[in-house]
Amino acid sequence: MIERARILVVEDESRMRKLLKKTLEEEGFGVDCADGTEEMERLLLQARFDLIVLDRFLGDEDALHFCPRLRETNLVIICSGLAGEDDRNAALEAGAHDFVGKSSDPRELLLRIGNLLKSATKPGRTYAFAGRRFDPVEREVQMPDGALVRLFPGLSDLLKVFVRNPGRVLTRQELLQELHKLDHPDRQPDDHSINVAVSRLRREIEIDAKNPELIKTVHARGYIFAPPVELL
Repeated sequence: MIERARILVVEDESRMRKLLKKTLEEEGFGVDCADGTEEMERLLLQARFDLIVLDRFLGDEDALHFCPRLRETNLVIICSGLAGEDDRNAALEAGAHDFVGKSSDPRELLLRIGNLLKSATKPGRTYAFAGRRFDPVEREVQMPDGALVRLFPGLSDLLKVFVRNPGRVLTRQELLQELHKLDHPDRQPDDHSINVAVSRLRREIEIDAKNPELIKTVHARGYIFAPPVELL
């Protein structure tokens, strides 16, 4: 955990707001709370925060509308009572850095906060390869033509594993183990899910996904990230 990182909790339900504040303070975070967007805006003018835990539904407001602006200066985790895949994807597409359901174990929120803060403060966090730049915190790849491709968390994690191991053959089992560390500890991806994820990642970052130049298949062994990688 990053010591004394300051977090803004935006939650309109009093019981949940108090629970989040207590949980975060017990872990050593500095915590401010807002019961709605008006108070959130006031606090953002008064202080700098390292991360915002944002309830998706605040009264009649869908807080996803605030994500594009908030992410310009803050890390944002959406905390929602709706925790299906569509809800998760909607939050990430709106610009949230991560998502957690309100019914989840509080330890999951703490782990996600810790991982985001560590990644955001780690020097040299941008990876350059084959005319591209990958920012794992923003989950964005800048393509050779300057276009930005935003990746879903699973694909960003997969690319993170590849860029940290350029020129090395990674078996599917090794990829499974690394992704298991980065993703939910209770999720159990399999060989098929790795193949699907690699195919999806190729479609996002390769010029021609059918003839990949970056992520190459090594028959009967796994995959290799072919280009050299520079840590910027």
